[in-house]
Amino acid sequence: MSADIHGNSMLANAGVEELTRKYILGHKTDSGINERYTHLHISKLIEAIDLI
Repeated sequence: MSADIHGNSMLANAGVEELTRKYILGHKTDSGINERYTHLHISKLIEAIDLI
């Protein structure tokens, strides 16, 4: 299993929202314009990683 898939699974199992996981892993969001231009604060990303 690649580190990317494993990391995504760990984040998902920890309850991290899909959009947050995409931002952390650098995945394309392919969603609406609001999501594309909404930037998460670094603290939210750190909190999500700390869950695992």
